[in-house]
Amino acid sequence: MLHALEHQRDWRALHSWVLHRLRVSPESSVESKIISDIRDVLECLPWDIPLKGVGAETDLRTSGLRPLLASSQIGGCLLDTMVAAVINEMQAANSVEFDAICVEPLSLSDTLRSSNQ
Repeated sequence: MLHALEHQRDWRALHSWVLHRLRVSPESSVESKIISDIRDVLECLPWDIPLKGVGAETDLRTSGLRPLLASSQIGGCLLDTMVAAVINEMQAANSVEFDAICVEPLSLSDTLRSSNQ
């Protein structure tokens, strides 16, 4: 029950954050439009249910979308879902099966140390 209550509290906090950003953004700005769209999605999605589509492949739940509203790094199921979505788009566009897809960090030092694979 504690797990459910924590997720519900976090979901409410996200909604409050989005409403605050909507109030402080100029009405005619692009940011205001994006924030309004986010609010519409948040108000339609329950706070902790499994996502369908590509999200179903990685056990992503609606509560796992919270990092998208933060300025921190993302990882885990959210990153797996994003990679799965890219793979699905690539396969649909090229009609080709990929033997392997490698996802690497974009930082230069990590790229220089990465192997040939």
